[in-house]
Amino acid sequence: MAVSRPATQFDLGARYVSCTGLASGENAVKWGVIVLTTCAFLLVGHFATRRPWLRKYLATCLGLLPFFDITLNPLSYELIRLDTRGIEFALVDFFALASVVALRKRRSRSIPFKARFWFYFFVCAVSAVVAIAPLFSLFSTWKVLRTFLLFWAVYRVCAVDAQLPQVTRGLAFAVVVAAGMALYQRYIGGENAVSGPFGHQNSLAVAANLVAPFCAALALTGKGGRLAAVTVLSAAVCIILSLSRGGMASFAVAMSVVYVASLAKKVTPKKLATIGLSIGGACLVLVRSLDTIVERFVTAPKSSAEARHLFEEAAQAMVHDAPWGVGINQFSMVLDKKYADVLGMAEIDRSGIVHNMYWLTLAELGYLGLFAFCLLYFSPLLAAARGAWRERHTVYGDLLVGLATAFALVLAQSTLEWTLRMTQVGNVFWVLAGMTVAVTNRRSQ
Repeated sequence: MAVSRPATQFDLGARYVSCTGLASGENAVKWGVIVLTTCAFLLVGHFATRRPWLRKYLATCLGLLPFFDITLNPLSYELIRLDTRGIEFALVDFFALASVVALRKRRSRSIPFKARFWFYFFVCAVSAVVAIAPLFSLFSTWKVLRTFLLFWAVYRVCAVDAQLPQVTRGLAFAVVVAAGMALYQRYIGGENAVSGPFGHQNSLAVAANLVAPFCAALALTGKGGRLAAVTVLSAAVCIILSLSRGGMASFAVAMSVVYVASLAKKVTPKKLATIGLSIGGACLVLVRSLDTIVERFVTAPKSSAEARHLFEEAAQAMVHDAPWGVGINQFSMVLDKKYADVLGMAEIDRSGIVHNMYWLTLAELGYLGLFAFCLLYFSPLLAAARGAWRERHTVYGDLLVGLATAFALVLAQSTLEWTLRMTQVGNVFWVLAGMTVAVTNRRSQ
C-alpha cells in the first residue's frame, strides 16, 4: 500500500524535516483510497454479521496483521526520528473496524480499560499544547485511538463471538512467517542481525517474546496442537537471529517461568518430552549461530551504553525544565534543539530517542502522563495475573500464565527499550491484552 511521493522541506526550529505527501493531488488520491477502503470494510463487517466463517477469517487476521507494516500514510515525515512519523492507517485497523461492525448487535459488558484509555488519550492530546511541533503530537494521539479500536475489536471477537482460538492462531502464523523471513534474511540475504517484518531487530525479539510464552503454555497442556510447539521454536529462531541480548535473556526467563508453572501444576511424560524437544530445537539454532552471537556480546560497542546514559540525562533535564512534559512524540526534536550540544552528544545520536519507555513517557508527558501510562499498560498484566490464579485448575489458567509472563517481561524490558511506542509492537501488545480481558471476563458475559 506504500506510495512514492514528493518531499517538501521546512524548518521546525531544530533541523530541516522532510515532509512527504503534501502535494494536493496525491493527498486527495490517498485520502480517497482510505475512504473507499473504510467503506469496503464497513460492508465486509455488515456482510459478516450472519456469516461465522467470515468472522473467523477476520479474527485470524487480527492476530496475524499486527506483525506486518502494511500502512498508508497520507501525511508523513521521513527524515526525523519519531515514534510516529505521520497519520497512519494500517490494514489491521480496517479489519478491526469490520470486526466491531460485524458484532454490533451482540451485547457484552462495558469495554475494559475504557476509562484508562481515555485518560491516557486526554493527556496525550493536551500535551500537544506545549509541543514545539503540535502536529507530531497529534500523530501519536491518533495512534492511541487506533490502538483502542484494535483492543476493543479483539476483546469483542474473543468474548462475544468465541474467536479466541482464531486470534491465537493468527498470532502463531505471524511468528512462523517472521521466522521464515528471518532465516531468509540471515542465510540468503547475508544480514548479520535480522529484523524479519519489523524495522529493527529488537522489535522482532520483543514481538516474538510476547507470543512465545502463551504458546509454550498451551503446548505443555497438550491443547495447543503442533502449531503451538512450532511457534515456540519459530520464536526462538527469530530471537536468536535478531542477536538481541535483551530478547535472548527475556526468552530464557519466559520459558523457565512457563515450564516451572506448568510442572508445578502437574508433571507428565508429555510435558517433559515437550520441554526436551524445545530445548533441543533452540540449542540447534543456537549452535548454528553461536559464532555470530558471541561476536555480538563480545564486540558490543561502549559508545552504545554511553549514548543510553546521555539520553537518560537529557530526559532528566527535560523533566526538570518541564515537569508537565514537552509533548508526546517530541523527544528527538527537543533533544536536538536544546540538550544535545550541552551534553556533547555525537552527531548520530543528537536526534535520537531515549532507550527507556518510562523516561521517554516522563520527559514527553510529565508525571501525570507517566501515571496514565503505567495505569493503562500495567492493567493487562494485573488482569492476567489475577485470572491465572483464579483459573489455575483450567487450561485458561495456563494461557493466562503465559500472557502474564509476556506482559511482565516486555514491561521490564521497557527500561532498556522504547519499542512499545512502535506501532507493530504496540499492536501485538494490545491484541494480547484484548485476549486477556476476554478470558478473565468470560464467566460474566
